[in-house]
Amino acid sequence: MHESHRLTEKPEPLRHRKAWSRRIDDVNRLVYNIDENGFLWIISCRGHYAD
Repeated sequence: MHESHRLTEKPEPLRHRKAWSRRIDDVNRLVYNIDENGFLWIISCRGHYAD
């Protein structure tokens, strides 16, 4: 995998959701949740908040 494609930021919990956020690049971020069964749910994978 090319170095620029690695997620280097630490995940941060979102305050008002049971979700996590990781920055993909300067503009985009990945918002996700992992449920009790270990399934990964992608909530958003672009923009920042309401952008």
